[in-house]
Amino acid sequence: MKGDVVLAFLVSAEGKVIDTVVRKSSKYDALDKAAIFGIQKCLFTPKLVNGSPVPRWMLVDYHFIMSGGYGAPSGAMLRAQRKALEGDLDAYFQLALAIHSETGDDAETIPMFRAAAERGHPGAIHQLADAMWHGKGLPMNQPKALSYFMSAAELGHADSEYEIGMAYANGVGVMPNIGKAITWLKKAADHGSQEAQVALGDALAAQTEPQPDYRAIAGWYQKAAQSGDDLGQLKLAQCYLSGSGVQKDPAQAAYWLRKAAEQRQPRAEALLASLYLEGSGVAADKIEAQRLMLRSAAGGEPIAMRQLAAIAATPDEAKQWLQKAQQADR
Repeated sequence: MKGDVVLAFLVSAEGKVIDTVVRKSSKYDALDKAAIFGIQKCLFTPKLVNGSPVPRWMLVDYHFIMSGGYGAPSGAMLRAQRKALEGDLDAYFQLALAIHSETGDDAETIPMFRAAAERGHPGAIHQLADAMWHGKGLPMNQPKALSYFMSAAELGHADSEYEIGMAYANGVGVMPNIGKAITWLKKAADHGSQEAQVALGDALAAQTEPQPDYRAIAGWYQKAAQSGDDLGQLKLAQCYLSGSGVQKDPAQAAYWLRKAAEQRQPRAEALLASLYLEGSGVAADKIEAQRLMLRSAAGGEPIAMRQLAAIAATPDEAKQWLQKAQQADR
């Protein structure tokens, strides 16, 4: 049995996993549960803001193979090994990914990625670039990593196109260039990258010459939202709230905020709470609003902390929430 599971998990200020949600299911209940069980046993270094730990949501992508006997290679693993030995380049790459996911052993898998990259596998080239970019398994070298991303991107690798676009958008490893960022992000977005679709909307909104095309911006957010991306759902909802690129529609905003909130998107939870308080786009419901505020605040969202301060039962409680919000803002 094999599959990919993408989990979002909330790390508390103490470094413990206190909430999990499956963003992408493997379509096997056993794999999804194994991923959740594994992540809940982990202890993480909490995010620090001005030296103080704060909660944060994180993502992890499990690409793994479960076998009947623990530690024994599964039938799928053995088939991948056989195909790899027979010269199947993609099977060799998938085998390297599976080994890395199961063992995290860079010493074993980096040479495998390098061997596949030398034979022109775009995914392997991307893996080497990512290792150099972050200094994980290889010395950090962002200019060299960018050249590897470029090589994979020229082969149509969407994740590499996205990384190049973000490098130009943020000016990391290269001089910032919004035009080049948009070019590369559009390539990745056209290849189906949800992250790139959201980032492209953001980049188009940041463009000053020509004037931003708000209809196009909302359109890219919608593509990501319809594919299930929580950030795309949040940003499309914000378009409906403000009437930016679409007709203002609180009910549509609530629909997309609910979709994002189901994935534990903290800002979406806070904005949806506001709609429940106001009875805008949804029936007014103070109990549901407070539930969403508390969940959002647990995820580190300062908007929710200020909402809770506004409805606090005592001045001391309000003060505590405002102090937390100020800390989260930094």
